[in-house]
Amino acid sequence: MTAESAKLGWVSIAMGGLTLAGALVAFVAGPFAPVVPVEAGLADLIVGISKEIARSAAGLEPPPAEARPWDADRILAAAIAVMGVLAVVSAVIAFIRREPRHVVIGGVAPGLGAVTLQFLAVAFLMILGLVLILGVLHALGLDGLIRR
Repeated sequence: MTAESAKLGWVSIAMGGLTLAGALVAFVAGPFAPVVPVEAGLADLIVGISKEIARSAAGLEPPPAEARPWDADRILAAAIAVMGVLAVVSAVIAFIRREPRHVVIGGVAPGLGAVTLQFLAVAFLMILGLVLILGVLHALGLDGLIRR
């Protein structure tokens, strides 16, 4: 089969490229949804924790969990993941159909790259948040809680 007739492979390349472009746009230009300032978020967290402690001490049941709303950033992240998987699946099908290998690799690479970029960005930010929390605990003199 020639590269010109590898239609499914070219579709996977297009989907993978769009997915990678979407992941880069979301990573560099995002967030697109309104963001709560850090101070307000921390204040809400502290108030929520104190209310939960009081509720638990009184023996009351915790309130039911609320579903997180779908905003532009969450929709974009889900669309990027779905498009990346579709790019990889279509490239695998193209490989099974014995389409040229370079076309198949061209569809797998950007699809996996986009999904990997999202995962690594979240993992990096989680590690960065942990380092920030540990730094605050150390600055407050509470680092004895960390060491055993």
